[in-house]
Amino acid sequence: MGNLTQLTYLDLASNYFSNTIPPEIGLLSKLHVLNLSRNSLGGPIPYQLSNLQKARYLDLGENKLESPDPIKTSGMPHLTYLNLSYNTLAEEFPPFILNCRNLTLLDLSSNHLSGPIPPNLSKLAWLKVLLLGYNKFTGEIPTEIGSILRLEVLFLYNNSLSGHIPPSLGQLRMLQKLDLGHNQLNSTIPSEHGLCTNLTYLSLAENSLIGQLPYSLYKLTKISEHN
Repeated sequence: MGNLTQLTYLDLASNYFSNTIPPEIGLLSKLHVLNLSRNSLGGPIPYQLSNLQKARYLDLGENKLESPDPIKTSGMPHLTYLNLSYNTLAEEFPPFILNCRNLTLLDLSSNHLSGPIPPNLSKLAWLKVLLLGYNKFTGEIPTEIGSILRLEVLFLYNNSLSGHIPPSLGQLRMLQKLDLGHNQLNSTIPSEHGLCTNLTYLSLAENSLIGQLPYSLYKLTKISEHN
């Protein structure tokens, strides 16, 4: 496969491929799209995939993949779509992602990632969709997420996040869906959330929130579903 050096599009999704991802795929330097999702691929994600410096779309979701080498894996500057959901990624947030500065969608949901959500996630200024649900992230929700101003969907549900809900999330004026449910949050609901007037879905269920419902929430007239 490493001989197909002119290949720009490779879609092998929804098959029965097993074993590991061949590192030789990293030799396909002109690839723009790589989709290996919904197979039975296992082992660490080969760091050689980060040699695909022209790639814009990378979908490895729904496999049995493990975290890539954090030292050898580099950023992919043109990547806009990255889906690593429903795998077995573990330990810390994969650091190479913080150097994929053009991402608009990042899906790491349904893995075993732990530790804090990195504050410098805010470097991904073009993000519209951030999906980190069903992991084992701990600590507080970084205030800095409130500076990712293009965010439309933010899902952090089913982790072990604690502490307060950052008032800075009220700066996300384009936000349409927010799910912080099933964590260990124990603050009041910031009144600033009422500034997210484009919200259509809000879930804060199964936390330990206290205090009164802020009046500003009643201004969220577009909400069609809440929990």
